[in-house]
Amino acid sequence: MSSSQPEDADNTKREQRQRRMRRVQVVMAVFAACTGLMSFSRVAGNPRFETFHTLDVIGLMTAGAGIGVGLVLLIQFFAIPGPRSEAKKEKEQGTS
Repeated sequence: MSSSQPEDADNTKREQRQRRMRRVQVVMAVFAACTGLMSFSRVAGNPRFETFHTLDVIGLMTAGAGIGVGLVLLIQFFAIPGPRSEAKKEKEQGTS
């Protein structure tokens, strides 16, 4: 009986670590998207397109990259199943 307790503890720790990493991924995605949107709004606030300089173009590129990274991380978060759904699948397969 004592041999099963460490396995349960390891599984619990692993699940907690996976949940924490998924939360961090969402926070990173939101941060990257917000940074990209703020950069875009700063550059887009210029009154004329002809007045764009090299730094403005670099700002637009970084804004696009930030928004892109945020979207990719959010898509990965919702597309890849979490530890709870994996445990649910194992329980369903075990009862079938």
